[in-house]
Amino acid sequence: DAYNLYLEALEMQVKINEYYPESDAYDPARVARLRRSAGFLAAEPLYRESIEYERVADAQLLIKDWAAAREAIEKALELQEILNREHRGTLQADVGRYSQLKKKLVGVLSGKDFNQIEQISNLADARKVVGDNLAAASYYDEAARLQKLLNLKYPDSPYTSPERVSNFQRKSQTAQSFKLGLEIEANHEALEKLLSSQKIREAIEKIVDLRRDIAQMQETYPLSSLNDANLQIKIR
Repeated sequence: DAYNLYLEALEMQVKINEYYPESDAYDPARVARLRRSAGFLAAEPLYRESIEYERVADAQLLIKDWAAAREAIEKALELQEILNREHRGTLQADVGRYSQLKKKLVGVLSGKDFNQIEQISNLADARKVVGDNLAAASYYDEAARLQKLLNLKYPDSPYTSPERVSNFQRKSQTAQSFKLGLEIEANHEALEKLLSSQKIREAIEKIVDLRRDIAQMQETYPLSSLNDANLQIKIR
């Protein structure tokens, strides 16, 4: 095949250079060119196979077949490692691609965990829509816990995100404080009516209730979206 032909030409050129330095066929540069060409031909099948395994891994990721994606990307990585180790100096030896494949493998390994987190988050959203806020809060807490674990286990994963932990915690406390928020709104509306009716004594009592509820909101649910600047305005 072509590879063997290059090897034969290389061997012949080496002999010419060694034994016939005065010959017109003497050409040290040709030795280097033949070695590069032979190296390319030897490395190309491995490189193409590695590329194909990476393509398969990408296809499996689209359908979230994490096990198949992991197997394929590990094979692609193994072949690229062989190229980098045994075929240095060829176009196919690529340290940068090896690093990219390692990052992709981390993404695959953490992808299953991320998918589980997404499913739990979706369950939380669904419970929130139907007004089951306590169940929603429980799911959000679990999503936050799993996201923390993912962040610790796979710090280089594209799915690592401290912001997602904070977001799940905020959603959890918002869901937990929803009922208290409704009570605050109801008390505030009652206060407005009492003030408009000049019922000062009752208004003062309602302000006490409001301050108590607002303090509870701020102390118990500091991350809740309901715990904002508008709370203080309600008792000014």
